[in-house]
Amino acid sequence: MEDIKNQFSEIKSIWETVYKNAFGNPQLWKPHLPNTSLEMLNEAVDTVSIWLERSKAPNGLSPGYHLAKSLAAIYLPSLLSAVQQLGVGNYSHFQNFVGYLINTLATIHTMAVYAPKNNQESINADFSAELSQTLALLNTAQKELSEKLEILEKSQTLAEEINEFHEVIKSTEQEVGAYKSKVVEYEEQTNSSLKNANEILEKIQEVHQNITQIIDKKQKEFELRLKDQEENYEGLLKEHDEEYEKLLTNSNGLYNELKEMKGELSRLQEKCRDQEKIIDS
Repeated sequence: MEDIKNQFSEIKSIWETVYKNAFGNPQLWKPHLPNTSLEMLNEAVDTVSIWLERSKAPNGLSPGYHLAKSLAAIYLPSLLSAVQQLGVGNYSHFQNFVGYLINTLATIHTMAVYAPKNNQESINADFSAELSQTLALLNTAQKELSEKLEILEKSQTLAEEINEFHEVIKSTEQEVGAYKSKVVEYEEQTNSSLKNANEILEKIQEVHQNITQIIDKKQKEFELRLKDQEENYEGLLKEHDEEYEKLLTNSNGLYNELKEMKGELSRLQEKCRDQEKIIDS
């Protein structure tokens, strides 16, 4: 029995820390504990602790008591594991904690039933006081339940609005699907047009290459012809220079001959004038 008390004492110690931390952060544990309050669980833990401290083993053979005690020893490790998870902030284990706590309460109640009569009377008296406190907590829980019912009604209204919004989303998804089909169709058409454009571009590039080759060929031919013409021009220019030199030489010869003829003519005229003078005299 001492082992059970010590183990539950450890559970209660951890629970006090959990209760203190969770009390100021309801948004963290409320989703995992929708129909129960921390106060009710704290009261249940205190009740188990009180019953364990005041419960005594009956004299003689009492199979019911010892069987309940064995079940309590089985449930407590699971209850300890659950409260340890709560201690590190894993509030999703609240449901497991509540389940194991209820099972532990049931086994402690059975142990109380099979306890000695004088001890049973003491436990019943304490239980009556505990029951009064529990009823007071139930009144508080009733108020919380009313608030939760109001929240539930608002949640139902919100759910209807969400369903309407879901229908709008569904309709929008259908429209998006239709647009998507059109986009796929346009994409296929675009791909086809792009393919045709690429083919045309390849042909243009091929024509451009051919034109470039023709231009290069004609340019080379023109350069050859130009080179030939330059060579012919140089030859003609050379011949012209030679002819000019010859003409110039000939012109100089004629000029000298004409000069000599002019001198000769002047001398003849002088002789003629001399003869005329002789005749006249």
